[in-house]
Amino acid sequence: MRNFVMSFLLVGASLLGSTVFAQELVEGRNFITLASPVPTAQPEKIEVVELFWYGCPHCYQLESTINPWAAALPEVQSIKLEPTAAAATVQATPGNVNK
Repeated sequence: MRNFVMSFLLVGASLLGSTVFAQELVEGRNFITLASPVPTAQPEKIEVVELFWYGCPHCYQLESTINPWAAALPEVQSIKLEPTAAAATVQATPGNVNK
């Protein structure tokens, strides 16, 4: 019984500590406005670009989260998947190191 009470208290305390409060975004501190917009494939839409590496297990796992989110995007938004290479990681891969 004592373990149950302690577990309950620990879970309750962790829930209180993990509360996140929304914060107002401030230009210059949280973001900057670009002087000239970045060109996009469809200028009338907001373009979200996801950079990923084919060899990254985290990118692979994130795909199951990104796909439903991308399917639910409003018509004014689009998502573009851009493969990239992690140069330092690729160079350090065994069998791919220049000797």
